[in-house]
Amino acid sequence: MKKFATVFLVVILGGFLVAPAQAGPKHQDQNHWRPGCAQRFDQVVRKRDVAFQARDLTRLMPTYRQDAVEIDPTGAYLPGKATIEAHLTNLFAVDFVSTFVEYQRIVDGCGTALLVLESRFSNPAIGINMHFITSQTFTYERGQWLLLLAANTTIP
Repeated sequence: MKKFATVFLVVILGGFLVAPAQAGPKHQDQNHWRPGCAQRFDQVVRKRDVAFQARDLTRLMPTYRQDAVEIDPTGAYLPGKATIEAHLTNLFAVDFVSTFVEYQRIVDGCGTALLVLESRFSNPAIGINMHFITSQTFTYERGQWLLLLAANTTIP
């Protein structure tokens, strides 16, 4: 049961975890350096944290782009917001405690932001003890920070 629970959680974990990208020239327009972008990024990070801990997809999913991509620890490629939501639905059905420690945060004006986290998911009762480095790349569109790419790497 422990092995099944761990494999199950690893496979569906892709619904949350992520990898970095760099801002391209298209983000270098006149709005790129508008004030307040870093503060708005802080707000969306807090919103995502609260929604994830509450297992609230209604609040979490609006923080994803429609074309978001996630790569889970097994290397599974999860293209699109609907696929990610399906995986998160399965993930949230499993009882576990999640903790996140921020390693790095980079906000490039109103273009791109990167968040790197140490992530842990655990439930000793069913043998879940997962440890990841999570990287999340966000883009700023129409006044909102949205998750574009999520990838994670298992830490032994």
